[in-house]
Formats: sequence, C-alpha cells, structure tokens
Amino acid sequence: MDAGREVAIAVLPQWLRCDHRGTALDVDAGEVTLAWADPIVGTESGPIARPAGLAIGPDQRAYHAIPQDGRIIRVPWRPGTRRLAGAVAEDVLSPAEHPSAGAFTPSGTEPVAGVAAVALAVTEDGQLALVDATDGAVLVLDLVDRRLVRRVALAAVDLALTGDALVICVDDPAHPLWRMGLRRAPVDLGVVKPAAVPVGSRPMRVAAGPDGAAWLLWRAPDGAGFVVGPGNRVLGPIAGATDVEVDGAGRVVVAGPAGADLSRFVIDSDAAGTARPLRAPHYDGRGLARAPDGRIAFWSGSGLRTAYPARVRYVTDGTVVTFALDGGGYGQRWGRIFLDACLPTGTSLRVACLTADEPPDGQTPDPAAGHPMGVDLTDIDALPPGPPLPPDDPLARLQPGGPVYRRGPAELPWTRRDPGDELLTYEAPVDAPPGRYLWLVLSLHGTSAVTPRLRAIRVERPGAHLIDKLPAVFSAEPRSAAFLDRYLTLLAGPLLDADTAAAERSVLLDPCAVPPELLPWLASLVGLVLDDRWPEPARRTLIARAVPLFQAPVLVERFRFRGVADPTRVGATFTEYAHRFSVVLREKLTAAQDGALRHLLDEHRPAHTLVEVCTAGSARLGIGLHLELTSVIGAGGDFTQLAVGGVLGGGAVLGHPTGAVRIGSGRLGQDARVEP
Repeated sequence: MDAGREVAIAVLPQWLRCDHRGTALDVDAGEVTLAWADPIVGTESGPIARPAGLAIGPDQRAYHAIPQDGRIIRVPWRPGTRRLAGAVAEDVLSPAEHPSAGAFTPSGTEPVAGVAAVALAVTEDGQLALVDATDGAVLVLDLVDRRLVRRVALAAVDLALTGDALVICVDDPAHPLWRMGLRRAPVDLGVVKPAAVPVGSRPMRVAAGPDGAAWLLWRAPDGAGFVVGPGNRVLGPIAGATDVEVDGAGRVVVAGPAGADLSRFVIDSDAAGTARPLRAPHYDGRGLARAPDGRIAFWSGSGLRTAYPARVRYVTDGTVVTFALDGGGYGQRWGRIFLDACLPTGTSLRVACLTADEPPDGQTPDPAAGHPMGVDLTDIDALPPGPPLPPDDPLARLQPGGPVYRRGPAELPWTRRDPGDELLTYEAPVDAPPGRYLWLVLSLHGTSAVTPRLRAIRVERPGAHLIDKLPAVFSAEPRSAAFLDRYLTLLAGPLLDADTAAAERSVLLDPCAVPPELLPWLASLVGLVLDDRWPEPARRTLIARAVPLFQAPVLVERFRFRGVADPTRVGATFTEYAHRFSVVLREKLTAAQDGALRHLLDEHRPAHTLVEVCTAGSARLGIGLHLELTSVIGAGGDFTQLAVGGVLGGGAVLGHPTGAVRIGSGRLGQDARVEP
C-alpha cells in the first residue's frame, strides 16, 4: 500500500493567506487560535493625549520628552527589563557643563529653550532629532555639546529614523510623508492617501520598521485609525488609534488611548493578520518606541516599561478556510488529513472538505495570490445544506464537517516530539469526491478561557484506497463504490501505518530515535539494565556509548597469574587463584570514580568471588602490569625531544622519536604486520 506525497499548510505566510473568521494567529507560538474578545481598549475623555517623544538610542539610554515643561529627560535602559523605575534622569536640553576657559566662552553652547518635543529619534553618531510642536519644525541637536545643529521649517507632527535619514510625517493630507537626510534638504515622497482611508482623515504618526519600510497612521474624523504601509496596504479601522510602531520582527503595533492594550498585525508579502495584543499597564497614551532588543517600549507613571503578550478572552467559535491545495493532477484521490493541534478539555475541531477539478470561474487558484478560497462555493449545486450562516456567505451551503481523531505524537512511525511540546497529531479523512483542488474548512470551538491550537495541516495525495485491491466488480457502480471506499478507509490508514512502521523498523535500534517506552528493550540487547530515575537523555546516551564503555575495562581471571609472581615456586594453592579476578582500566581514576567503581563491583560481582582494581595510575611493572595478560610490548611515538630544563626519562629522550605508531592505531598491511 503506497501513499503519495503530502501537501501542507505549516508556516505563517500560508496561514495568513487563509480566510479567518473568528480565528487569529498567535505569532509568538506560530499557531492558529480562536480570536480574542473584549480587549482592554482604555477610555477616551475628550481629546486624545498630546504626543510626547520617546526613543531608545544606541547608547542604551532612553529619551523621554515632557512637552509641557520643555524638557527631554534621559535615563539608562537595560535589555530584558520590563520596568525601569528609580533611575536618575538628566535633562538633555539643559546647557552642557564645560571646564573653565578664563575669559573665553565655548561657541554653540546656548541652551535650546521653549521646545515642546512630540517626537524623538537618536542617531548612531549621537545626534537627537525631534519635532517641536510649537511650530512643527524639525530640530537636530548634538547630544555631546547640547547645541542646535540644524533646524528645518516643516509642519511636522512625527518622525522616524531609517538608516541615516529621517522619515517625517507632515500635517498635510496632500503631501503627508517626507524624507530628510541629516545634512540634506527634505524631499516629498509623493505618498497619496489610499481610497480605503475615509475622507477627512489626517496624517498623525509614522514608524519605520527594521527593513526601512514606513508605516503612516491616519486618523479619521470619527476617531478610527488606519495604518498605511508599503504598496498602500491598509490596516484598520482601529478604534482610538493614537500611535504606530514596528517591533524587531516587523510586526506593526498600534496603540490606542491611555491604558489600552496594543494591537499587533503580522505582515506577509500577500496578506496581513492580527496577532495576540500586547499588554501595556499604565500606558500614558502618548507614544511608543522600539527598543534595541526589538520589543515595544512605552512610558508610564513609574517610568519606562516594555509591553508583553496579553492574556486574552476568546470567542467561542471560529472558522478557517484554506486556500486551494493543488493535488497536481485532475481527478486526484485525496487521502487522510493530519493536523498538529492541541485540544484541551472543552474544545473541539471539525474538518469539512470540498474538491473540484476546475474552479467555476475558470481561473486556477493560486495560493500565492492571497485569495483564500479561489472558488465561489455558492455555484456548486452538489453541496448539501450547511449551518445557519448568512445567505450571502460562501460557506452557507457547506456542512460543518466531521470530527478529528487522535493519533499520537505524529503520523510517521516511531516519531516523538520534544518533551515540552503539547501538540499531538490528529487525523480525519477527506470526505469529498476526487478533484485536483481541495479546500478545507476548519471549525474551532472553545470557551472564553481555552482555545484549540492548530499549528500545521498535511494532506496525503494520493491516499491509500483498499478498494483498488478488490476485483473491478466492486467498483462498477459509482455510488456503491464510493460507500465501500469510505468504509474501507477505516482500515486503509492502520494498514498503511503498519507497512510504514515495518519499513522503518531500523529506527528501533537507534538510541537517539527509539521511542522512550522501548529504551529498556534496546538496553537489554547490550546487556544494560537502566535506572528509571535517570533522565531520558542520560539513558539514551548510556545506551549509545555502551559498547565502547564495555571495551574499556579488561577482566583477567586470577588463575592466569599462576607462576607469574614467583617463577621459582613449584606449586600454588587453590585458594590463592580460585574465584579471583582483576579489573584493568586504561586510564586514571579520581577518588570519586574509584569509589563508584568499587561500589559497582561489590554490588554486581558474584558473591563467591574477590576482585581487585588495576588502573593506569596504580599499575606497576610486575605487579599490575603483566606481559600478555594486562600489557603488550610495542614501539611508541609519544616521546618528545629533550629541551633545556627537561628531565631525561621523564617523557623525553635524546634524539628523534621513533616513527612507530601508537598501540591500537596500526593498520594491518600498512604500518603493521603479523610474524610467526
């Protein structure tokens, strides 16, 4: 029974191109979950808070503007910290202190007064760029001398640093975005407001991602925000949006009013989706910044903090509709569906299938084109009635699908997952007629606190069909053949799994790949009895090294020493040699190792025997080392030449070392031979 290759949906860009209805992507875990409900949105009383500049520079210090006081304070920042409070703040707008120069006064040291900074950016060479809300001018300050380097008159409201240039948001819907080098004049980027952004919206904030792409936040008259990125991609509407930032992974983060959670969007070249929001406790609602470690920083009443993934409440039901999976040929007979998922108590997952050889609109579905379905389901008359969905919904006539069945760690035999991985592999049949293209409709059900988690889908093409093994008479009538094929599918999967397991049975002899429950059996093949108190990695390592470890000691029975210790002695008593043996090791042992070895020997040697231990550190010629018993004679090449200060005979010889090989490393017929 042969099954063909599999087609899969397993990576984030593929999940983004699916149609999500009540589901979302947990980008931190790379999984599909139910969408979150009732996020913390904060409260807006009157106009939104006036922005206040915030930036973290390459000098590992945070800069926070206090526009109402005309100050910009600087505090240290440490990677990995969630909160930074109690740090000593210094005002970078105050004049720098210079050593006394007598009657001379350093030039360019006049303080920059009356600045209400609503946007900040710190360059690599220690310059601070800011937007002065009093007149919308862009100022560039030298942080060492604290002097004004440049002033550009623009109706600016925000700026962001990208490379060695600034991207400036201007309060002009016709010319909202400008680019300015630190030593060059600003240039209009020619950005046009997309049609999806409502009339009357005004540019409000700008952010630049790690790749240099600019994202512009527009605020509509009703307070909703729309974020526009490369290619005029529009995210929104976002209720109460006040700022936009891009984290180190390229995810767009949008802030709402003070105290609200931060919305996140994961972006792909063809699609965009929402990610789990970030919790920003006591956020002042005045602006975000990207920290050097890629996280999102904000200012609160206790100082600088960084946002973290929020604990959310889920909706109870959601649906994912995949794009068209291409079977590679018309009339494809699909096999089983394998789903890597976690289904806690109270959750469920069901799968419905739809196949077609030709899309009704005559266009071939292209997964890369970003069209989730690629086909209008309402045009297929063969679909039975479905769940009570709106009449204009394309899934209104599709059944909710059947349940999935638990298989275990994976569909491949002898496969095991990482110990900390909670996902299992579930299986479901493709209950649909043959067809080149396959769509899957995944129905997720959970509670407000628990959600199913789905990481990957794999579908066999073609599947194993036992009806092909039967005489042709069983396939003569289409309806009967379809029923028999589905009936035999219950046996086809287990039989195929048994064949595959038999073909891959060599895995059972691999200590690194054998299932944990078979470790004692594998250990018994090399004469080991494992201690279950040892961790699994240690037991696997011991089995893998058992054969070399068994070769390390040499066991010599005492009777072979008769006549060796005293050749003049005519006879020897039975008790001196009977039931005695020696354990010879070719290395030195520490005191702890020697004690452990003697303990093992006392525990496992036959009760009527006596044993002695001989190691490389205790062996002496004639006592521990005996020719042809525990030692051999041969040339060695491990000596070094005698140097000044060396000891003759202590590992050094006069002249050159011999060209002999080390014992045990020779090759018969090359540098060694057997002589009679």
